[in-house]
Amino acid sequence: MQKKRIVILGAGFAGIYTYKYLHKYFHQNKNIELVLVNKTSYFLFTPLLHEVATGGISSDDIVHPIRESIGCCLSEFHETEVESVSCEKKIVKTKGGDISYDYLVISLGSQTNSFGIPGVLEHSYFLKTLEDAFALKNQIIDTIEKAGAVEDKEEKKRLLTYAIIGGGPTGIELATEISEFIFGTLSRYYKPEVIKNVRIFVIQATGQILPGFPNFVRVEAEKALKREKIELLLNTPVEKITKKGIFFGENCIETETAIWTAGVSPVSLGFDQDIEKEKGKIVVEPTLQVKNQKDIFVLGDMAYFPTEDGCLPALAQVAVVQAKQAAKNIVALINGVAPQPFSFHSKGILLSLGKLHAAGTIGKLKLKGPFMWWVWRTIYWMKLITWKQRIKVGVDWAISLFMRRDINRGK
Repeated sequence: MQKKRIVILGAGFAGIYTYKYLHKYFHQNKNIELVLVNKTSYFLFTPLLHEVATGGISSDDIVHPIRESIGCCLSEFHETEVESVSCEKKIVKTKGGDISYDYLVISLGSQTNSFGIPGVLEHSYFLKTLEDAFALKNQIIDTIEKAGAVEDKEEKKRLLTYAIIGGGPTGIELATEISEFIFGTLSRYYKPEVIKNVRIFVIQATGQILPGFPNFVRVEAEKALKREKIELLLNTPVEKITKKGIFFGENCIETETAIWTAGVSPVSLGFDQDIEKEKGKIVVEPTLQVKNQKDIFVLGDMAYFPTEDGCLPALAQVAVVQAKQAAKNIVALINGVAPQPFSFHSKGILLSLGKLHAAGTIGKLKLKGPFMWWVWRTIYWMKLITWKQRIKVGVDWAISLFMRRDINRGK
């Protein structure tokens, strides 16, 4: 068999699992070269990023060095940024040079979408990267420190106001974790007159939080927000963000901590040929191949996979299942067999709502409370890439049940 070179762009859930499945198929096959390209040297377990930002777990718990994954067969890894793809020449252009391919898997994920709202990128905190989590944690600690030394009441209130813009799952989970961090841990170390001025907002542009989620989960989430002393503002589209605060209509929430979780958009990638796109995503065929480019697969947040309701959601469970099918189809193409269509059946929806609280659906079951919280943690614990990570997260979670969260600044 002629040597084949499979290049995977991105080491998020779709990329890293595609690599793992292909590695399993082609283990020690000298006729197959696996090449992984990623802008960082590690895989980041993003579903637990909000816990890093609020001292629940260590950053080391959710980071896995890519070279530890590929060391077995000495696969090729490039830590660089992807710039464009030449379909005609079958070359990926990166900041580190050109990389040729026979088969290409594109899974570069998503980026923050500001929707063109003035000030979002300049004056907001985000939760997409490890650096984002560190910056947010440091900001929470710094503002409480500053507030303790400020005499002016209005300035104190501004420093102690935290506003999450976006009532999707990231925003809701983050809001409850921030509440736990401040009222459950930081309140032990700062004066009551400081903590009593803390206000946490969730600002949602539409009339309900968690769009696309079952009503049962939405109701439980709203109960959790009330329990955690979080103020919910519905039908409140943000018009601009400045150093002073968040503006909507004639009103303004004065804050130094605006946290943007209102949406993402697929990473933009240039091609030398016309590639069909929908809402910024690359349209794929049922087999996950790009139309008219049978050697290119697109997965995860970048893929527009048409469904009756539009397209598949940008969820980790979707990306992992896509990765398995894409790997099977690449193996099929190499062996001269027709690729098979991809199908997805949701296993359920899980939402953490603070310590010992969660809600979700598993199949037809509706679950909430401490048991669902335990289920949520168990499922995410099992999704961690290595046993090393599972042990570390398990230890941190066990400690956090009985002890306070970590208040060291992120770095």
